[in-house]
Amino acid sequence: MSLAFNLLNAFYNAPARKAPKCPPPTAFSVNDAGRDRTEHNDCSVRAWALAKGISYAEAHAAFEAAGRRRRARTSWLVSRAVMGEPTENYWGKPLRHRPTYAAWMREGRPGRWVVIVNGHAFAVINGVHLDMGPSLYKPRARVLLAWRVS
Repeated sequence: MSLAFNLLNAFYNAPARKAPKCPPPTAFSVNDAGRDRTEHNDCSVRAWALAKGISYAEAHAAFEAAGRRRRARTSWLVSRAVMGEPTENYWGKPLRHRPTYAAWMREGRPGRWVVIVNGHAFAVINGVHLDMGPSLYKPRARVLLAWRVS
């Protein structure tokens, strides 16, 4: 057997490297905001209810009045109609200029926030990530929009 064969064999049979698990930079709390079990694709509604400190029904009514359909994704325009202009907007920026969620949190943001990452919204209250479950925590997701809620 040749040296080249041994090197190729070692390369192809090497165990695949897995990306290191990133520990959450924030505490995590499972909270569905009193969600209606028949509703789907309502992460913006849940995030707004949690960050604002209102009931899910009140938040749902506000989003429905702004044009959100039941069981449908919430468009950015509907979110903006309910929550106002985002405090931090990375929407039109190139990917390399959008911070990851982990980097965004490391900068330290006290208070109540609604954060939208690629296809998902959640609440952050004083550094605690509030969402339906830990499987939705993605530290490498890029932050698109963030609203500071008062």
